[in-house]
Amino acid sequence: MNQYHATTSNARDFVELHEQVEMSLSLLDSLDSFLSTFQHDLSAVSGQISSLQEKSRDIENRLKSRRKIERPLSDLISQISISPSLAEVILDTQVGEPWLTVIPEFAIRLDALKTRQRVRAVRALSEVAEGLRIVAATKLRAFFLTLFQPIRSNVSTNIQVLQSSIFLKFRPLYLFLQRHVTPIALEIQYTYITSARVFYETGFRRYIRSLSWLKSRTSERAEYITALDNTLEQSFDLKRLDYSRLDGPSVTLAHMVDDKNYKEPIEALFRSMLLVLMDNGSAEYAFISRFFDPNTPNANHSPIFDRDHNTEGAPTIIYPDALQQAKENETTSKEQLAVFEKIWKQIFDPVLDYCQSLLDNIPPVIPLLIITRLAECVLGEVQKRDCPPLETFLLGLRLKFWPIFQKIMNNQIESLKRMADNAGTAGFLSGKTGVKDETIHKARKPYLCESRRTVNHFLNSLMRLRTEINRLIVSQSSKVKDPGQAAAYQSNMFEILLQSLSNGPGPSIHSKAQTEMAFWREREEEARRRVVSTRR
Repeated sequence: MNQYHATTSNARDFVELHEQVEMSLSLLDSLDSFLSTFQHDLSAVSGQISSLQEKSRDIENRLKSRRKIERPLSDLISQISISPSLAEVILDTQVGEPWLTVIPEFAIRLDALKTRQRVRAVRALSEVAEGLRIVAATKLRAFFLTLFQPIRSNVSTNIQVLQSSIFLKFRPLYLFLQRHVTPIALEIQYTYITSARVFYETGFRRYIRSLSWLKSRTSERAEYITALDNTLEQSFDLKRLDYSRLDGPSVTLAHMVDDKNYKEPIEALFRSMLLVLMDNGSAEYAFISRFFDPNTPNANHSPIFDRDHNTEGAPTIIYPDALQQAKENETTSKEQLAVFEKIWKQIFDPVLDYCQSLLDNIPPVIPLLIITRLAECVLGEVQKRDCPPLETFLLGLRLKFWPIFQKIMNNQIESLKRMADNAGTAGFLSGKTGVKDETIHKARKPYLCESRRTVNHFLNSLMRLRTEINRLIVSQSSKVKDPGQAAAYQSNMFEILLQSLSNGPGPSIHSKAQTEMAFWREREEEARRRVVSTRR
């Protein structure tokens, strides 16, 4: 009984254990199913993660690519886009100072559109830009034609003030036409040329006519040094040599001709004409070379081509491409200079003809010498101002004046030489025939003028003239029978020459003047020694 009771008790335990085992097995099956599901889900999540990683890498690569084109695209948009404010200024306003900032900006847009024709957006925008270009060109044409009207209609207009304060101020607008509307730019250039030509031609024609009237009031005929007309000799003042300097007397003004008693020597009139021509011609060329220059300032600036560029301690390296560019720039520069000279000549050719007409009649030797010296001084100043066409004109004047002056001087020296050779012994420093003291004093004037000359080709004439004056003085003194009086006469004449050289026109410290003074001082000392020796 006890055994049965024990067996029954164990059976319950076994049943409970069996149930627990069954439950565990069920739980294990559930756990296995859960694990299988979890593993499947985990595999799916892993696949999704891999896909997301690939998408992330693709997005990152695309982002890098977008970032690479972001700046060029931004630059392209900023270059080709035309702002509404820019279009409003061109379409709704008249040309004025606001255009000075708008038009250069619009020119940049046009240049960008020309180089980006393959872009679809550019092709669509080009039509808008073309319309704005036509409107801008039309308004600018009318603006510049109106701007040039004062110099065409009024000869009293101060053209230099207009050029510096107005024309050059609006040069960026003309530069736009040069690059983007060439036919209108050429029309404006032609209009300016014709307007300036009329302005200068009218002004110089009136001025040269006034100078010609003044010239007719002064009659100064050419004569030999040996002529006995003392009136003309006394009328010449060595102070007239001041007209050979740029810093000499003030120029003759046109209204001065209204004074019927006003007179000026021919060299003063020529000086006035030449200085007025120099100032106007050089100023006009400077304006032309700036206003009509197709290049913007510093457009081709590079340290390689900058003469003032200097990096201490750095070697100068010029690459082959730079050398080629330099050659191209030099060729372009020569072509531009040729264009500038052509424009200048079209404006000033009538003026140069009027200026040459003032010297149709060759003046006497000393005024001609003054004119020649002045022409060379003006030539040097024009070279400093860098005006090649006017420099060419002045070189032509020098080539014209120098042979004429040389021929006249040769004739004067030959006449003086013949007088010295044929000098007789009639009368002590007097007589109605033969050499007079006035002739010697008259011969001093060309000599004093040439003694201050600095050009080498005048040296031969100076030496010959000095020799003949010395011979003439010696010949005159030989008429005196008393050796002491003859030596005293020579000493007196040499002393007069020394004083004239010391007190005459121009600086006596010049090397050539010093040489001449030394020559005559030596002659004067020799004559003085002879005077002393004859008195013992």
